[in-house]
Amino acid sequence: MEDKKKQIIVQCYHCGNKGLMNVQHEINQKFGGDYENEFGDYQHDFEEHITWKLLSCPVCHLVTLYQIYTDESMQVPYGEDYRQLYEEKIIFPENKMKMNDVPKEIASAFESALKIKNIDYNICLISLRRTLEMICNNKNAKGESLYKKIINLIEEKIFPKELEDAYFVIKDFGNKGAHGNNMSLNQYEVDELIDILYGVIKYLYIMPKKIEKMKKTLDEKNKVNKNE
Repeated sequence: MEDKKKQIIVQCYHCGNKGLMNVQHEINQKFGGDYENEFGDYQHDFEEHITWKLLSCPVCHLVTLYQIYTDESMQVPYGEDYRQLYEEKIIFPENKMKMNDVPKEIASAFESALKIKNIDYNICLISLRRTLEMICNNKNAKGESLYKKIINLIEEKIFPKELEDAYFVIKDFGNKGAHGNNMSLNQYEVDELIDILYGVIKYLYIMPKKIEKMKKTLDEKNKVNKNE
């Protein structure tokens, strides 16, 4: 009887599928802890444990690097004992679906493009173009066509001019997808277009919130230093 492969439930950020993924390889490492120094005395360094799991998606067959981290500080009281806590996260690929600071309709449209990319490239391109137009509408762009909306937002300095080519690349590829030109695309090229649009989304919505959060953190730390 063949041994069943280890499986864990994780969402694949390549294709969006959430379900059982196969554990292809696992590495466990320990850092710190008790040790004996050169004089024969026992010492202790801060102890950490990290597990890396290389997973494969049964839908798109691409790999995910999953990390489980814990250290000696991550313990909480549990009855008369302590419970060890763990932090789990996906190291690769980057999570383009976690967009808490992005308007819901834009995040949903972009997620739809990600989910369709391994099924139909042309529909994915159309979805990316649709997401870009929704961004323009969200930023109150003026103009009847997507081209005019992009130009308007560049002129109003809402869209940075340095990313001008990014907007038109997404628009033009989306147009070709919609017109059924049957372009010969490969997965790498589609992923590149997704990354380009994700960069625009990060610039407009995600980074400003992160910067605002860190500014508040800096202000709080400055207040603490003044009171000391």
